[in-house]
Amino acid sequence: MALLKSAHGGNIREAAALLGIAPGELLDFSANINPLGMPASLRQAIVDNPGCAERYPDVEYQQLHQALAAHHQLPAAHILAGNGETESIFTLVHGLKPRRAMIVIPGFAEYRRALQTVDCEVVEYALRERDGWQLTDAILDALTPALDCLFLCTPNNPTGLLPERACWKPLRSAAGR
Repeated sequence: MALLKSAHGGNIREAAALLGIAPGELLDFSANINPLGMPASLRQAIVDNPGCAERYPDVEYQQLHQALAAHHQLPAAHILAGNGETESIFTLVHGLKPRRAMIVIPGFAEYRRALQTVDCEVVEYALRERDGWQLTDAILDALTPALDCLFLCTPNNPTGLLPERACWKPLRSAAGR
């Protein structure tokens, strides 16, 4: 089978055409798209506010930064907002310029692509079938001082799994070292 032209996920029309099937016959695990569709509350907010679509939003996301910072009790400078996850990943990588980063695989391809643009060495941590493709505290043994960046996708793409709550505290401690 030929490869898709786009490296980004979510291109079910092209994949379906290559497979000779209808797009509705595919289950797409290549992008973080809610399989349940748009929440009714969001749909209603769009219907109730059509004027918002007639102008660009705040390109610096100032109101969003302030609202998120207040909600999470963080400085606004700690908030990164972007026009989709891919933009945010590339912005973060270009700002941090890591030299050696770990990504969890299988995982979202944009982490690797962004890291490669700054000539970062990419170290892979593979989820294991015997663990149900779940991130476990075994990752702690793979974290070394030589790493200056770790990308975790939660929920993981393509598994859709969240790491167990007990895994987070040791990960935060390891990141602080």
